[in-house]
Amino acid sequence: MIDSFISINSYFAQMRRTWIPRLSNYSNNQIEIIFIIAVHENEAEALNKTIEESKNFKDLLVLNLKDSYRMWTIKTLSVMDYIVSRCSSEIGPNATYPLFLRLTQDVLINPKSLLNLFFKLSTNATQRFCAGRTINGGVLRSPESIWYVPEYVYNSVTYGEYCQGCGFFVSFPAMVELVQYGYCLNSVMYIDDGVITGIMREKLKIELIKTPLECVNLKEYILQSIAVNESASKYKEYSILHNQPQINPNEYDQIWNYLLLYNLL
Repeated sequence: MIDSFISINSYFAQMRRTWIPRLSNYSNNQIEIIFIIAVHENEAEALNKTIEESKNFKDLLVLNLKDSYRMWTIKTLSVMDYIVSRCSSEIGPNATYPLFLRLTQDVLINPKSLLNLFFKLSTNATQRFCAGRTINGGVLRSPESIWYVPEYVYNSVTYGEYCQGCGFFVSFPAMVELVQYGYCLNSVMYIDDGVITGIMREKLKIELIKTPLECVNLKEYILQSIAVNESASKYKEYSILHNQPQINPNEYDQIWNYLLLYNLL
């Protein structure tokens, strides 16, 4: 997560203006969007702005923490805990199990194809699984990297096979187990995709479902197509636009308008 509240707020505003209304309409409001943000109680200005935004939009889950990229694992497990606590009492023999999709703050999604993928996975939501575009990620040891993890924290060279961090799904039964396991950890690493859908998932023997490669696309490819005025039809299957390198506000609008022009949203 970005340290600056203003930067985070701008991404929230972009999402609320673009794909969130469409996703809500397409799903007949069956999907609930929750923004999770950490604001320490001593950060008076940011806390006041967060409270004001929460009153206006009613979609924020606020944690009393100093926000930083290294809080991602705690924040992801916290929102899972929130969902488990909120939904457990409502789940009965004939109930629909919720499915959790964790997205980073600077992704851009295709509402139609994401919804198709969401409901396809939801048919198995009573099972224990994590789903996403999978990779075998090595542990980075360079202190200059934002993904740096020292050996004394984690001494393996890899997180194993895990879901790529731009977006991954977790079924309700898997959420229950991951949250319980998280409480037992002596220390929490901050590479949340590798930790939760890799290390923790493997320890708990939770199934890993690989979504099609075309579900995730890179912004460079779409920007190249825009530059040569190429048809957007080959992007109709993508669900999540990968955020590396980070999508800046101008690119966000440029890509959204391009896909909108070709009626892919």
